[in-house]
Amino acid sequence: MLRKQTIWLLTMLSLVIVLSVYYVTQPDVAPTTKQVDNKNGDKATDAGNGDADVETTDNEGFVAKRLELEQDRSRLKENLETAAGDTKVSAEDRSKAKDKIDELDRMGQKEQKLEIDIKAAEGYKDVLVHADGAKVKVTVVAEKLTAEQVNKIMQLTKKELGVSAQHVTVSHVTK
Repeated sequence: MLRKQTIWLLTMLSLVIVLSVYYVTQPDVAPTTKQVDNKNGDKATDAGNGDADVETTDNEGFVAKRLELEQDRSRLKENLETAAGDTKVSAEDRSKAKDKIDELDRMGQKEQKLEIDIKAAEGYKDVLVHADGAKVKVTVVAEKLTAEQVNKIMQLTKKELGVSAQHVTVSHVTK
């Protein structure tokens, strides 16, 4: 258990160092946000099941979101691992903590699989999927998104994560 924690800690520290170097070497650019409409002027929908918000931000914000997501999950997982290993906590609470750790791992794997599926299906340079409870946010690196592309992303998300289109937000970042 201690060895896993040491490896995990070293991995996270390495990630922080690499991303710090990346941010230090990047020029300062303020993120921009604007609403993008499709050809009809309507919001993109999944056959009337839900709306997709489409926004544009720069790529630096994309990297920051990924880092923030990883840090939040790491902190949560660390707290759960502490609770799971604490002998002062009841066996039931330790079991619940282990179950939550397993669920976080499963969700992370599903998110990674969905990212790979979306990249393969549409040929995007990069994809970020963030599932938070029943809500899922999908961000892709693309110049623009059409209603058909948003619909396909929503269908892939629904298939992989089992959430309705109403709970899926699709956005894109440009370089």
